[in-house]
Amino acid sequence: MEPVAQIRPGFVALALRRRWRIITAAALLGLLAGFGAASTMSVSYSSEASLYLNPVAGNPYQPDIGTARSDQLVALQTEGTLIATPEVAALARTLSPVTLSDAADRQVSVSAPSNSQVIRVTFTAGRPDVAKAGAQAFADAYLEYRRQRAEQANLAKAGQLQEQLDATNTVIGETATALAATPEGSSDELVLQDQLRVYSSQLAQLRLQLTEVLSAVPSTGRVINPAPAAKPSGLPPWVIGVAGMCAGLGVALLYVLAREHGDDRVHDAQELSGLGAGHPLATVPAGPVALDLDKGSPEGYRLLLTILTGRDAKRTPVVCVLGSEGSGASTTVAAGIVAAAHRLGRRALLVGTDLERLWDESRVVSLDNVLEPGPPGGAPTVLRLGPSVASAEEVALSTALPDALVRGRHGFELIVLAGRTGSSALGWRFAALADRTIVVGALGQDNFTELLDLVETLRQSGVEDIAVVASTRARWDSRRRSRSTAAARTQPKRGQSQSTDIAGQVGEVQAAPELDDTSSARRQADSSVVTRIPRQDATGRAPPAGSPRDQLTDRRAGR
Repeated sequence: MEPVAQIRPGFVALALRRRWRIITAAALLGLLAGFGAASTMSVSYSSEASLYLNPVAGNPYQPDIGTARSDQLVALQTEGTLIATPEVAALARTLSPVTLSDAADRQVSVSAPSNSQVIRVTFTAGRPDVAKAGAQAFADAYLEYRRQRAEQANLAKAGQLQEQLDATNTVIGETATALAATPEGSSDELVLQDQLRVYSSQLAQLRLQLTEVLSAVPSTGRVINPAPAAKPSGLPPWVIGVAGMCAGLGVALLYVLAREHGDDRVHDAQELSGLGAGHPLATVPAGPVALDLDKGSPEGYRLLLTILTGRDAKRTPVVCVLGSEGSGASTTVAAGIVAAAHRLGRRALLVGTDLERLWDESRVVSLDNVLEPGPPGGAPTVLRLGPSVASAEEVALSTALPDALVRGRHGFELIVLAGRTGSSALGWRFAALADRTIVVGALGQDNFTELLDLVETLRQSGVEDIAVVASTRARWDSRRRSRSTAAARTQPKRGQSQSTDIAGQVGEVQAAPELDDTSSARRQADSSVVTRIPRQDATGRAPPAGSPRDQLTDRRAGR
């Protein structure tokens, strides 16, 4: 069962550091979008007035209100829905100090808490003064509407009482007439007298009820909380702006993390340690600063030059510099090494194709006159194999190039083969002829998988001494390079101890002092370099456990 890949430490922080511009731009766009959306939204204001209602006659939902409190509360809550009727809205328009629209009945809302005689009236408008006036006007209009309905109910009841009173008077008159015509002492006289007393009592009660109805003043309720100053409804613009910014940040973070997860490019020199060729020897700039002969050499090239020439002072090293497909950093790094040697007065030969464009002036030699003397202190020496890659490959595959390199060892202190891409026949031929092969990883450009395939293919082809160099488009000073290189050397890879490598021991490479053309300084620089042990076992095969492919699986889990 394969181990579960884990997210490498610092994955999120690394993604934020590399793509902080995208996150900042997305946050600003989200903020602007939020404020833009807030500016297009219409602001509305709301004000609320509270009413305390008394049960009165005339409730259209429940004409006969019982004496039970539950019946009265239900009647009040159902009656509250009359506030949003056109009749109440018409009264509110007459009572409001400001002009209310014809659709005012759709701008008012009612809420009634359960088991309470309180009704809340809320009015919403586009202006705060209209909202306040509308809420107060609807509260007053509803009380006036209830009063009018109660008066109408009282008048209707008074009419009914008056009709009963008139009917009773008629019956009393008829009974009195019949009593006068009845003989005295008869049984009919006693019956009529009893009826007359009953009708007279009913008449008195009807007159009392009519007086009470006509004199009653309906108590419909009162406003307990007048409408206050209106408040804007909805979210403030700054809240919408912050929400837009947060949304932009969220989208940007998801995008950045997704990009970081799918990005297989090499962004840091320490990542090149996973190629299985040891930690990077140095980090060098791949820009024009490396080829400018009028300026001092960058420290990365001085360190690299010291490492390449300090292993065997009696034998001229032949170094092959290769890169991934489509990357031109390898040619620049190879030329930078030759330029650094030229600045220090050391004779170096650059071999490759299409090398005349590197410097404005260069000393071009051929296979037959490699050791032809040139002017002292002149331009760097370049051996051009052919005008095109095809012709250069044809020359490189012949015996002429090895013979020329043998002769060049007697006249130069360093020979650098610029192989461009490692997937070409010219690159493989250069790697086979060289004492040491350097794979250049361009930070931010080269794909880690392609570099890993290149290193593994070189090992399978019999190339044993392989080293890695990181190149950057920025101009790195000595302090930045020292920190990066020191961190790459001291921090172990996953599954590796502090003192041992995955496949073998690697010696410490110390920074060399500034070199000049004196032999004492060269011996001092050479003594400061500890030779790297190649990363193979005694049989020359790659170790079976902890291979770069296993590291690539872990690395992709954090990408």
